[in-house]
Amino acid sequence: MLWEDGGPTTVENMVAACRKCNKTRGNTEYSKWLKHSYYRKVSSGLTPAAREANAALLDTLGDIPIVLHQPKKR
Repeated sequence: MLWEDGGPTTVENMVAACRKCNKTRGNTEYSKWLKHSYYRKVSSGLTPAAREANAALLDTLGDIPIVLHQPKKR
């Protein structure tokens, strides 16, 4: 479960992205984002290894436990 859908805040569930990419992606599923024309345009400047690492994240999304965000107790 992705972080924005209530998934856990873990390193495995967080992806660094520039503000414009993050805003452009919005709620687009990660698998669809990798095929999005904007991602393809900006990722052309990435190394092949970085693009492969981004694609490899798809295989790990199912392993992230489903934990809904809980408000902090005071």
